[in-house]
Amino acid sequence: MKLAKTFLIFSNILCDDRPNVIILIGDDFGAGDFRVNQAASKVPTPNIDRLANEGVNFKDAHAGSSRCSPSRYMLMTGRYSMIPGKNRGIYPNKEPHLGQMFSKAGYKTGIFGKSQPLKTTTINTDHTPEERAEQKRKAWQWKVDNYSDPKEFLKSDNVEKKIFMEVGNYTIVDSEITTYNYDYSFTVGNPCCQPNGYFENGLQIEEFSEWAIQREYPEGAEDEDAKENILGAYVGAPYFEEETFAERILMGNFPRSMVAQPNYDSRTLDETVSHKLLDFIRDQEHSEQPFFTYWGMRVGHRPLNTPERYRNTTEAGVLGEMITEADDYVGNIFKTLEETGQADNTLIILMSDNGADGSNKMNRDLFGHIQNAIDLNGEPTVLRGQKNWNWEGGHRLPFMWWLPKHFAPKTVEDKVVSYVDVYRTLTDLAGYNPSCNEAPDSRSLLPLLKSESDEIEGQPWILTHSPYGGTVAFRLSRWKLIPEIEEFYDIRNDPKEEHNLFEDPSAQEKIAEMQKWLGDVLKNIDLREKRQNFGQLNIC
Repeated sequence: MKLAKTFLIFSNILCDDRPNVIILIGDDFGAGDFRVNQAASKVPTPNIDRLANEGVNFKDAHAGSSRCSPSRYMLMTGRYSMIPGKNRGIYPNKEPHLGQMFSKAGYKTGIFGKSQPLKTTTINTDHTPEERAEQKRKAWQWKVDNYSDPKEFLKSDNVEKKIFMEVGNYTIVDSEITTYNYDYSFTVGNPCCQPNGYFENGLQIEEFSEWAIQREYPEGAEDEDAKENILGAYVGAPYFEEETFAERILMGNFPRSMVAQPNYDSRTLDETVSHKLLDFIRDQEHSEQPFFTYWGMRVGHRPLNTPERYRNTTEAGVLGEMITEADDYVGNIFKTLEETGQADNTLIILMSDNGADGSNKMNRDLFGHIQNAIDLNGEPTVLRGQKNWNWEGGHRLPFMWWLPKHFAPKTVEDKVVSYVDVYRTLTDLAGYNPSCNEAPDSRSLLPLLKSESDEIEGQPWILTHSPYGGTVAFRLSRWKLIPEIEEFYDIRNDPKEEHNLFEDPSAQEKIAEMQKWLGDVLKNIDLREKRQNFGQLNIC
Protein backbone atom coordinates (compact mmCIF):
# COMPACT_ATOMS: atom_id res chain seq x y z
CA MET A 1 0.00 0.00 0.00
CA LYS A 2 2.82 2.40 0.90
CA LEU A 3 4.63 1.69 -2.36
CA ALA A 4 1.47 2.36 -4.38
CA LYS A 5 0.99 5.62 -2.55
CA THR A 6 4.59 6.56 -3.23
CA PHE A 7 4.21 5.96 -6.95
CA LEU A 8 1.01 7.99 -7.13
CA ILE A 9 2.43 10.99 -5.33
CA PHE A 10 5.92 10.97 -6.81
CA SER A 11 5.34 9.53 -10.26
CA ASN A 12 7.03 12.53 -11.82
CA ILE A 13 10.25 11.42 -10.12
CA LEU A 14 10.00 7.67 -10.14
CA CYS A 15 8.85 6.47 -13.56
CA ASP A 16 11.93 6.37 -15.80
CA ASP A 17 13.69 9.30 -14.25
CA ARG A 18 14.58 8.28 -10.72
CA PRO A 19 17.15 10.68 -9.27
CA ASN A 20 20.80 9.98 -8.78
CA VAL A 21 21.73 10.32 -5.10
CA ILE A 22 24.93 11.73 -3.59
CA ILE A 23 25.40 11.72 0.19
CA LEU A 24 28.20 13.95 1.47
CA ILE A 25 28.99 13.61 5.16
CA GLY A 26 31.58 15.93 6.66
CA ASP A 27 33.42 15.15 9.86
CA ASP A 28 33.06 17.11 13.11
CA PHE A 29 31.51 20.14 11.42
CA GLY A 30 29.22 22.11 13.69
CA ALA A 31 25.87 23.65 12.84
CA GLY A 32 27.48 27.06 12.33
CA ASP A 33 30.48 26.15 10.18
CA PHE A 34 28.61 27.06 6.99
CA ARG A 35 27.59 30.64 6.41
CA VAL A 36 24.07 29.78 5.28
CA ASN A 37 23.41 28.61 8.85
CA GLN A 38 25.33 31.36 10.62
CA ALA A 39 25.75 34.72 8.93
CA ALA A 40 28.61 35.55 11.32
CA SER A 41 30.68 32.54 10.23
CA LYS A 42 34.25 33.57 9.47
CA VAL A 43 34.41 31.38 6.36
CA PRO A 44 32.49 32.01 3.10
CA THR A 45 30.85 28.83 1.79
CA PRO A 46 29.20 29.81 -1.51
CA ASN A 47 28.73 26.28 -2.85
CA ILE A 48 27.30 24.84 0.35
CA ASP A 49 25.09 27.92 0.64
CA ARG A 50 23.88 27.15 -2.86
CA LEU A 51 22.74 23.71 -1.73
CA ALA A 52 20.53 25.27 0.91
CA ASN A 53 19.37 28.27 -1.12
CA GLU A 54 18.31 26.11 -4.06
CA GLY A 55 16.85 23.36 -1.90
CA VAL A 56 15.71 22.48 1.61
CA ASN A 57 17.66 23.41 4.73
CA PHE A 58 16.63 21.62 7.92
CA LYS A 59 17.39 23.77 10.98
CA ASP A 60 16.36 21.25 13.66
CA ALA A 61 18.08 18.11 12.32
CA HIS A 62 19.91 15.64 14.53
CA ALA A 63 22.40 12.82 14.20
CA GLY A 64 21.47 9.57 15.92
CA SER A 65 24.59 9.93 18.03
CA SER A 66 27.06 12.65 18.95
CA ARG A 67 29.88 10.30 17.96
CA CYS A 68 31.04 9.35 14.47
CA SER A 69 30.65 5.60 13.99
CA PRO A 70 27.27 5.07 15.69
CA SER A 71 25.94 8.17 13.93
CA ARG A 72 26.99 6.84 10.53
CA TYR A 73 25.66 3.39 11.34
CA MET A 74 22.21 4.78 12.12
CA LEU A 75 22.27 6.85 8.94
CA MET A 76 23.20 3.86 6.79
CA THR A 77 20.70 1.44 8.34
CA GLY A 78 17.76 3.60 9.42
CA ARG A 79 17.70 2.04 12.85
CA TYR A 80 18.40 3.24 16.37
CA SER A 81 20.79 0.49 17.37
CA MET A 82 21.24 1.34 21.01
CA ILE A 83 21.50 -1.79 23.08
CA PRO A 84 21.09 -1.79 26.88
CA GLY A 85 23.89 -4.18 27.70
CA LYS A 86 26.92 -5.56 25.91
CA ASN A 87 28.52 -3.83 22.95
CA ARG A 88 28.50 -5.63 19.65
CA GLY A 89 30.04 -4.82 16.31
CA ILE A 90 27.96 -5.20 13.18
CA TYR A 91 29.11 -5.99 9.69
CA PRO A 92 27.20 -3.57 7.47
CA ASN A 93 27.27 -6.08 4.62
CA LYS A 94 25.26 -8.60 6.63
CA GLU A 95 22.19 -6.53 7.36
CA PRO A 96 20.16 -4.08 5.27
CA HIS A 97 21.90 -0.78 4.56
CA LEU A 98 21.72 1.95 1.95
CA GLY A 99 24.20 0.38 -0.46
CA GLN A 100 22.28 -2.87 -0.56
CA MET A 101 18.96 -1.08 -0.88
CA PHE A 102 20.06 0.96 -3.89
CA SER A 103 21.59 -2.11 -5.54
CA LYS A 104 18.30 -3.97 -5.20
CA ALA A 105 16.52 -0.93 -6.61
CA GLY A 106 18.69 -1.11 -9.74
CA TYR A 107 21.18 1.67 -8.99
CA LYS A 108 24.90 1.74 -9.74
CA THR A 109 26.53 2.22 -6.33
CA GLY A 110 29.82 3.62 -5.07
CA ILE A 111 31.27 4.30 -1.63
CA PHE A 112 34.17 6.68 -1.04
CA GLY A 113 36.36 7.92 1.79
CA LYS A 114 35.69 7.07 5.41
CA SER A 115 33.65 3.90 5.61
CA GLN A 116 33.04 3.29 9.26
CA PRO A 117 29.37 2.59 9.96
CA LEU A 118 30.75 -0.55 11.50
CA LYS A 119 29.59 -0.63 15.08
CA THR A 120 26.60 -0.07 17.23
CA THR A 121 26.86 1.49 20.62
CA THR A 122 25.53 1.04 24.11
CA ILE A 123 22.99 2.73 26.30
CA ASN A 124 23.46 1.47 29.83
CA THR A 125 21.41 3.46 32.26
CA ASP A 126 22.71 1.45 35.23
CA HIS A 127 26.20 2.92 35.00
CA THR A 128 27.06 5.74 37.35
CA PRO A 129 29.07 8.75 36.12
CA GLU A 130 32.06 7.41 38.07
CA GLU A 131 31.85 4.04 36.33
CA ARG A 132 31.56 5.74 32.96
CA ALA A 133 34.63 7.85 33.66
CA GLU A 134 36.62 4.76 34.63
CA GLN A 135 35.37 2.93 31.54
CA LYS A 136 36.50 5.78 29.33
CA ARG A 137 39.87 6.00 31.10
CA LYS A 138 40.58 2.29 30.61
CA ALA A 139 39.63 2.41 26.95
CA TRP A 140 41.82 5.46 26.37
CA GLN A 141 44.77 3.97 28.26
CA TRP A 142 44.56 0.83 26.14
CA LYS A 143 44.63 2.98 23.02
CA VAL A 144 47.66 4.97 24.22
CA ASP A 145 49.59 1.87 25.27
CA ASN A 146 48.88 -0.11 22.13
CA TYR A 147 49.11 2.52 19.43
CA SER A 148 52.85 2.72 20.02
CA ASP A 149 53.18 -0.82 18.65
CA PRO A 150 51.70 -1.09 15.18
CA LYS A 151 52.82 -4.64 14.44
CA GLU A 152 49.27 -5.97 14.52
CA PHE A 153 48.45 -3.75 11.58
CA LEU A 154 51.28 -5.24 9.54
CA LYS A 155 49.61 -8.65 9.40
CA SER A 156 48.34 -7.58 6.03
CA ASP A 157 47.39 -9.91 3.22
CA ASN A 158 46.56 -7.08 0.85
CA VAL A 159 42.96 -6.59 1.94
CA GLU A 160 41.11 -4.08 4.04
CA LYS A 161 40.61 -5.01 7.67
CA LYS A 162 37.69 -4.12 9.87
CA ILE A 163 38.43 -2.95 13.39
CA PHE A 164 35.75 -2.97 16.09
CA MET A 165 36.09 -1.33 19.46
CA GLU A 166 34.86 -2.74 22.73
CA VAL A 167 35.54 -1.25 26.13
CA GLY A 168 39.28 -1.46 26.67
CA ASN A 169 39.83 -3.86 23.80
CA TYR A 170 40.21 -3.92 20.05
CA THR A 171 39.51 -6.96 17.92
CA ILE A 172 40.82 -7.23 14.37
CA VAL A 173 38.24 -9.15 12.41
CA ASP A 174 39.52 -11.76 9.97
CA SER A 175 40.67 -10.11 6.79
CA GLU A 176 38.26 -10.15 3.91
CA ILE A 177 37.98 -8.37 0.60
CA THR A 178 35.06 -6.03 0.98
CA THR A 179 33.38 -3.35 -1.06
CA TYR A 180 30.52 -3.07 1.44
CA ASN A 181 28.16 -4.49 -1.22
CA TYR A 182 28.80 -1.49 -3.48
CA ASP A 183 29.68 -1.80 -7.16
CA TYR A 184 32.78 0.31 -6.60
CA SER A 185 34.64 1.42 -3.50
CA PHE A 186 37.58 3.72 -2.87
CA THR A 187 37.96 3.92 0.87
CA VAL A 188 40.51 5.01 3.46
CA GLY A 189 41.59 3.91 6.89
CA ASN A 190 40.34 6.11 9.70
CA PRO A 191 42.48 9.23 9.06
CA CYS A 192 43.15 9.93 12.73
CA CYS A 193 44.33 6.42 13.44
CA GLN A 194 46.38 3.67 11.91
CA PRO A 195 46.59 2.06 9.45
CA ASN A 196 46.54 4.98 7.04
CA GLY A 197 46.03 4.24 3.38
CA TYR A 198 43.71 3.75 0.43
CA PHE A 199 41.75 0.68 -0.61
CA GLU A 200 40.21 0.28 -4.07
CA ASN A 201 37.50 -2.37 -4.24
CA GLY A 202 38.86 -3.77 -1.00
CA LEU A 203 42.49 -4.06 -2.10
CA GLN A 204 45.23 -1.79 -0.79
CA ILE A 205 46.72 0.32 -3.56
CA GLU A 206 50.25 -0.10 -2.17
CA GLU A 207 51.96 -2.03 0.61
CA PHE A 208 51.93 -0.64 4.12
CA SER A 209 55.14 0.35 5.85
CA GLU A 210 55.99 0.96 9.47
CA TRP A 211 57.18 4.45 10.24
CA ALA A 212 58.67 5.60 13.52
CA ILE A 213 58.15 9.13 14.77
CA GLN A 214 60.51 10.24 17.50
CA ARG A 215 59.64 13.79 18.45
CA GLU A 216 59.60 15.51 21.80
CA TYR A 217 56.45 16.34 23.71
CA PRO A 218 55.49 20.03 23.50
CA GLU A 219 57.61 22.05 25.89
CA GLY A 220 55.98 22.30 29.30
CA ALA A 221 53.30 19.71 28.57
CA GLU A 222 52.71 16.91 31.02
CA ASP A 223 52.72 13.41 29.60
CA GLU A 224 48.99 12.97 30.09
CA ASP A 225 48.27 16.21 28.24
CA ALA A 226 50.42 15.04 25.37
CA LYS A 227 48.76 11.63 25.31
CA GLU A 228 45.35 13.25 25.14
CA ASN A 229 46.44 14.89 21.90
CA ILE A 230 48.38 12.15 20.17
CA LEU A 231 45.60 11.57 17.66
CA GLY A 232 45.26 15.18 16.64
CA ALA A 233 46.85 18.57 16.35
CA TYR A 234 46.28 21.91 18.00
CA VAL A 235 44.08 24.33 16.10
CA GLY A 236 46.74 27.01 16.17
CA ALA A 237 49.69 24.71 15.48
CA PRO A 238 52.13 26.19 12.96
CA TYR A 239 52.88 24.34 9.77
CA PHE A 240 56.15 22.47 9.69
CA GLU A 241 58.89 24.07 7.65
CA GLU A 242 60.17 20.82 6.18
CA GLU A 243 58.48 17.78 4.70
CA THR A 244 58.17 15.18 7.44
CA PHE A 245 56.17 12.04 7.89
CA ALA A 246 54.66 13.64 10.98
CA GLU A 247 53.26 16.44 8.85
CA ARG A 248 51.99 14.12 6.15
CA ILE A 249 50.21 11.86 8.60
CA LEU A 250 49.46 13.70 11.81
CA MET A 251 50.78 17.22 11.75
CA GLY A 252 51.43 16.62 15.43
CA ASN A 253 54.51 16.71 17.64
CA PHE A 254 54.17 13.50 19.59
CA PRO A 255 56.38 10.38 19.73
CA ARG A 256 54.53 7.53 18.13
CA SER A 257 54.97 4.67 15.68
CA MET A 258 52.69 4.63 12.69
CA VAL A 259 51.66 2.35 9.87
CA ALA A 260 50.77 3.88 6.52
CA GLN A 261 51.17 3.46 2.81
CA PRO A 262 54.37 5.27 1.81
CA ASN A 263 52.60 7.76 -0.46
CA TYR A 264 49.70 8.42 1.90
CA ASP A 265 49.35 12.09 2.81
CA SER A 266 46.54 13.19 5.11
CA ARG A 267 46.72 16.71 3.70
CA THR A 268 45.57 15.53 0.28
CA LEU A 269 43.38 12.61 1.40
CA ASP A 270 40.05 14.13 0.37
CA GLU A 271 41.54 15.55 -2.80
CA THR A 272 42.64 12.04 -3.81
CA VAL A 273 39.25 10.55 -2.99
CA SER A 274 37.37 13.36 -4.74
CA HIS A 275 39.04 12.57 -8.06
CA LYS A 276 37.74 9.00 -7.81
CA LEU A 277 34.25 10.23 -6.95
CA LEU A 278 34.15 12.68 -9.86
CA ASP A 279 35.37 9.96 -12.24
CA PHE A 280 32.55 7.73 -11.01
CA ILE A 281 30.00 10.48 -11.71
CA ARG A 282 31.44 11.14 -15.18
CA ASP A 283 31.27 7.44 -16.01
CA GLN A 284 27.50 7.53 -15.49
CA GLU A 285 26.92 10.32 -18.03
CA HIS A 286 25.42 8.09 -20.72
CA SER A 287 24.09 5.36 -18.46
CA GLU A 288 20.39 4.61 -18.30
CA GLN A 289 20.98 3.35 -14.77
CA PRO A 290 20.75 5.90 -11.92
CA PHE A 291 23.60 6.00 -9.41
CA PHE A 292 24.05 6.29 -5.65
CA THR A 293 27.26 7.43 -3.98
CA TYR A 294 28.25 7.92 -0.36
CA TRP A 295 31.32 10.01 0.45
CA GLY A 296 32.57 10.06 4.02
CA MET A 297 34.82 13.11 3.89
CA ARG A 298 37.76 13.60 6.24
CA VAL A 299 37.62 17.40 6.22
CA GLY A 300 36.70 18.81 9.61
CA HIS A 301 38.37 16.02 11.58
CA ARG A 302 41.83 16.02 13.07
CA PRO A 303 44.59 16.10 11.96
CA LEU A 304 43.77 19.67 11.05
CA ASN A 305 45.59 20.16 7.75
CA THR A 306 44.83 20.84 4.10
CA PRO A 307 46.54 20.89 0.70
CA GLU A 308 49.15 23.63 0.66
CA ARG A 309 47.15 25.91 -1.64
CA TYR A 310 44.69 26.56 1.21
CA ARG A 311 47.26 27.72 3.72
CA ASN A 312 46.60 31.08 5.34
CA THR A 313 43.57 31.77 3.13
CA THR A 314 40.87 32.22 5.78
CA GLU A 315 40.16 34.15 8.96
CA ALA A 316 39.52 30.95 10.93
CA GLY A 317 42.88 29.20 10.89
CA VAL A 318 43.37 25.64 9.72
CA LEU A 319 39.77 24.69 10.42
CA GLY A 320 38.66 27.54 8.18
CA GLU A 321 40.86 26.14 5.44
CA MET A 322 39.18 22.75 5.82
CA ILE A 323 35.74 24.37 5.57
CA THR A 324 36.85 26.10 2.37
CA GLU A 325 38.20 22.79 1.09
CA ALA A 326 34.85 21.10 1.74
CA ASP A 327 33.04 23.92 -0.04
CA ASP A 328 35.31 23.53 -3.05
CA TYR A 329 34.50 19.83 -3.27
CA VAL A 330 30.79 20.64 -3.36
CA GLY A 331 31.52 23.14 -6.13
CA ASN A 332 33.45 20.51 -8.10
CA ILE A 333 30.49 18.14 -7.82
CA PHE A 334 28.13 20.85 -9.09
CA LYS A 335 30.47 21.51 -12.01
CA THR A 336 30.80 17.83 -12.93
CA LEU A 337 27.05 17.25 -12.77
CA GLU A 338 26.44 20.28 -14.99
CA GLU A 339 29.14 19.30 -17.50
CA THR A 340 27.69 15.80 -17.82
CA GLY A 341 24.06 16.92 -18.00
CA GLN A 342 23.10 15.20 -14.74
CA ALA A 343 22.47 18.19 -12.49
CA ASP A 344 18.71 18.41 -12.97
CA ASN A 345 18.17 14.86 -11.80
CA THR A 346 20.67 14.43 -8.98
CA LEU A 347 19.87 14.69 -5.29
CA ILE A 348 22.69 15.95 -3.06
CA ILE A 349 22.41 15.55 0.71
CA LEU A 350 24.98 17.33 2.88
CA MET A 351 25.45 16.69 6.59
CA SER A 352 28.01 16.23 9.36
CA ASP A 353 28.40 13.10 11.46
CA ASN A 354 28.36 14.86 14.83
CA GLY A 355 28.99 18.24 16.38
CA ALA A 356 32.26 20.14 16.60
CA ASP A 357 34.93 18.54 18.76
CA GLY A 358 36.99 20.02 21.57
CA SER A 359 38.74 22.43 19.21
CA ASN A 360 35.51 24.43 19.06
CA LYS A 361 36.55 26.57 22.04
CA MET A 362 40.02 27.16 20.58
CA ASN A 363 38.53 28.29 17.27
CA ARG A 364 36.26 30.69 19.09
CA ASP A 365 39.02 32.10 21.29
CA LEU A 366 41.67 32.35 18.56
CA PHE A 367 39.60 33.38 15.56
CA GLY A 368 36.09 34.28 16.72
CA HIS A 369 34.63 31.42 14.68
CA ILE A 370 31.85 29.70 16.64
CA GLN A 371 31.21 26.24 15.26
CA ASN A 372 28.21 25.40 17.40
CA ALA A 373 26.22 28.58 16.68
CA ILE A 374 23.20 28.70 14.41
CA ASP A 375 20.92 31.53 13.36
CA LEU A 376 17.48 30.96 14.88
CA ASN A 377 14.65 33.47 14.68
CA GLY A 378 16.96 35.97 13.03
CA GLU A 379 19.71 35.94 15.64
CA PRO A 380 22.80 33.81 16.34
CA THR A 381 22.24 31.13 18.97
CA VAL A 382 25.24 29.40 20.53
CA LEU A 383 24.26 25.81 21.20
CA ARG A 384 25.44 24.13 24.37
CA GLY A 385 27.90 21.25 24.17
CA GLN A 386 29.98 19.60 21.49
CA LYS A 387 30.89 16.22 20.03
CA ASN A 388 30.32 13.30 22.44
CA TRP A 389 27.66 15.11 24.48
CA ASN A 390 23.89 15.06 24.34
CA TRP A 391 23.33 18.78 24.46
CA GLU A 392 22.33 20.37 21.16
CA GLY A 393 25.88 21.26 20.12
CA GLY A 394 26.74 17.57 19.97
CA HIS A 395 24.08 16.42 17.53
CA ARG A 396 22.12 19.35 16.02
CA LEU A 397 23.80 19.66 12.66
CA PRO A 398 23.72 20.88 9.04
CA PHE A 399 21.23 18.93 6.91
CA MET A 400 20.64 20.16 3.36
CA TRP A 401 18.77 18.50 0.45
CA TRP A 402 19.18 19.70 -3.14
CA LEU A 403 17.13 18.29 -6.02
CA PRO A 404 16.41 20.85 -8.76
CA LYS A 405 12.86 21.05 -10.14
CA HIS A 406 11.53 18.88 -7.33
CA PHE A 407 12.28 20.74 -4.09
CA ALA A 408 11.31 24.38 -3.72
CA PRO A 409 14.33 26.69 -3.36
CA LYS A 410 15.05 28.58 -0.15
CA THR A 411 12.92 26.19 1.90
CA VAL A 412 13.83 26.39 5.58
CA GLU A 413 12.29 23.51 7.52
CA ASP A 414 12.05 23.66 11.32
CA LYS A 415 10.45 20.25 11.89
CA VAL A 416 12.44 17.98 14.23
CA VAL A 417 14.09 15.30 12.06
CA SER A 418 16.83 12.70 12.38
CA TYR A 419 19.51 11.33 10.09
CA VAL A 420 17.84 7.98 10.73
CA ASP A 421 15.03 9.30 8.49
CA VAL A 422 17.27 9.36 5.42
CA TYR A 423 16.78 5.66 4.62
CA ARG A 424 12.98 5.64 4.17
CA THR A 425 13.09 8.95 2.34
CA LEU A 426 15.46 7.44 -0.19
CA THR A 427 13.48 4.21 -0.57
CA ASP A 428 10.53 6.37 -1.60
CA LEU A 429 12.63 8.29 -4.11
CA ALA A 430 14.14 5.08 -5.49
CA GLY A 431 10.77 3.36 -5.82
CA TYR A 432 11.89 0.56 -3.54
CA ASN A 433 9.59 -1.35 -1.18
CA PRO A 434 11.60 -2.12 1.98
CA SER A 435 11.09 -5.29 3.97
CA CYS A 436 9.80 -5.19 7.53
CA ASN A 437 13.38 -5.58 8.74
CA GLU A 438 14.73 -2.57 6.87
CA ALA A 439 15.08 0.82 8.52
CA PRO A 440 12.49 0.14 11.26
CA ASP A 441 13.00 3.55 12.89
CA SER A 442 13.19 5.65 9.73
CA ARG A 443 10.44 7.99 8.50
CA SER A 444 10.07 9.43 5.02
CA LEU A 445 10.74 13.17 4.87
CA LEU A 446 9.36 13.57 1.35
CA PRO A 447 6.18 15.37 2.49
CA LEU A 448 8.41 18.02 4.07
CA LEU A 449 10.84 18.11 1.17
CA LYS A 450 8.00 18.52 -1.32
CA SER A 451 6.32 21.16 0.89
CA GLU A 452 3.14 19.11 0.74
CA SER A 453 2.61 18.53 4.46
CA ASP A 454 3.95 19.49 7.87
CA GLU A 455 3.44 15.96 9.15
CA ILE A 456 5.71 12.91 9.05
CA GLU A 457 4.22 9.44 9.20
CA GLY A 458 5.67 7.31 11.98
CA GLN A 459 6.75 7.87 15.55
CA PRO A 460 6.71 11.51 16.73
CA TRP A 461 9.98 11.26 18.63
CA ILE A 462 13.69 11.02 17.88
CA LEU A 463 16.60 9.69 19.92
CA THR A 464 20.17 10.89 20.20
CA HIS A 465 22.98 9.12 21.96
CA SER A 466 26.16 10.13 23.75
CA PRO A 467 28.86 7.43 23.62
CA TYR A 468 30.51 7.83 26.99
CA GLY A 469 28.43 5.78 29.39
CA GLY A 470 25.40 5.60 27.16
CA THR A 471 23.44 8.74 27.93
CA VAL A 472 20.35 9.01 25.75
CA ALA A 473 18.33 12.12 24.91
CA PHE A 474 14.66 11.83 23.97
CA ARG A 475 13.08 14.56 21.86
CA LEU A 476 9.30 14.92 21.52
CA SER A 477 8.29 18.04 19.62
CA ARG A 478 9.52 21.00 21.67
CA TRP A 479 10.53 18.89 24.69
CA LYS A 480 13.90 17.24 25.34
CA LEU A 481 14.58 14.81 28.16
CA ILE A 482 18.03 13.58 29.25
CA PRO A 483 16.96 11.33 32.13
CA GLU A 484 20.32 10.08 33.33
CA ILE A 485 21.55 13.56 34.23
CA GLU A 486 18.04 14.78 35.16
CA GLU A 487 17.69 17.52 32.59
CA PHE A 488 14.53 18.62 30.76
CA TYR A 489 14.29 21.51 28.31
CA ASP A 490 11.79 23.39 26.20
CA ILE A 491 14.01 23.51 23.10
CA ARG A 492 11.66 25.73 21.15
CA ASN A 493 11.99 28.54 23.71
CA ASP A 494 15.36 27.54 25.16
CA PRO A 495 17.59 26.18 22.35
CA LYS A 496 20.68 27.09 24.40
CA GLU A 497 19.54 24.67 27.13
CA GLU A 498 20.08 27.23 29.86
CA HIS A 499 16.94 26.55 31.92
CA ASN A 500 16.64 23.03 33.28
CA LEU A 501 12.97 22.30 34.03
CA PHE A 502 13.51 18.86 35.56
CA GLU A 503 12.44 20.05 39.04
CA ASP A 504 9.76 22.43 37.77
CA PRO A 505 6.38 21.34 39.21
CA SER A 506 4.57 22.32 36.03
CA ALA A 507 6.78 19.97 33.98
CA GLN A 508 6.36 16.80 36.05
CA GLU A 509 3.44 15.36 34.10
CA LYS A 510 5.26 15.75 30.77
CA ILE A 511 8.49 14.34 32.23
CA ALA A 512 6.70 11.27 33.59
CA GLU A 513 4.99 10.73 30.24
CA MET A 514 8.28 10.94 28.34
CA GLN A 515 10.16 8.73 30.81
CA LYS A 516 7.59 5.97 30.40
CA TRP A 517 7.59 6.36 26.64
CA LEU A 518 11.39 6.25 26.50
CA GLY A 519 11.50 3.13 28.66
CA ASP A 520 9.12 1.36 26.30
CA VAL A 521 11.10 2.50 23.25
CA LEU A 522 14.42 1.22 24.62
CA LYS A 523 12.86 -2.06 25.69
CA ASN A 524 11.47 -2.63 22.21
CA ILE A 525 14.81 -1.77 20.60
CA ASP A 526 16.58 -4.14 22.97
CA LEU A 527 14.26 -7.03 22.10
CA ARG A 528 14.56 -6.32 18.41
CA GLU A 529 18.34 -6.08 18.41
CA LYS A 530 18.85 -9.22 20.48
CA ARG A 531 16.96 -11.12 17.80
CA GLN A 532 19.35 -9.81 15.22
CA ASN A 533 22.35 -11.79 16.53
CA PHE A 534 25.31 -10.10 14.85
CA GLY A 535 23.80 -9.21 11.54
CA GLN A 536 21.29 -12.03 11.09
CA LEU A 537 17.95 -10.74 9.91
CA ASN A 538 15.31 -9.99 12.51
CA ILE A 539 12.24 -12.15 12.78
CA CYS A 540 9.62 -9.86 11.26
